[in-house]
Amino acid sequence: MKKYLPLLTVLLAILIGCQNETVKDENWEPSSTFKTTENREMIGMENRIGVICTTELKSNSPAKCMWHFWDDTLQTSKEYTVRVEGIMEENNKKFPVLTPLDGEPTYTQKLGLMGSNNGAPFHLPSRLLFPHSGVWKVSIYFNDDYFDSIILDVK
Repeated sequence: MKKYLPLLTVLLAILIGCQNETVKDENWEPSSTFKTTENREMIGMENRIGVICTTELKSNSPAKCMWHFWDDTLQTSKEYTVRVEGIMEENNKKFPVLTPLDGEPTYTQKLGLMGSNNGAPFHLPSRLLFPHSGVWKVSIYFNDDYFDSIILDVK
């Protein structure tokens, strides 16, 4: 067993190095904008996920945002545990960015999707609060199932 210990140490170091390299290679380009059938400009991926915010995204300033989703598996009659994770590019740290009207930022809220809006079959109003300026990857989960991510530039 002792003779395999150096080999295991080297393999572990290689695996850890590869894992860190994957994070560095991730695309952090801000998501593109697109126009909906109602001529509204959204940030995200056309026919998948889009967000419209009433103000420019600024650090430490809550922004009202409307999420839009195109997915046949979602339902308006169902309540979801919605998780929104923000990962900051600069330090790769995860932060809660979903902010209820009466509370501190959180990762999850129980919410029901609303119907058609701005050309998307589903929408969800929210407030987002980013603690720092920079580039952020924002990932959305419904009942712990990953839906998608967008990259936002926060001033």
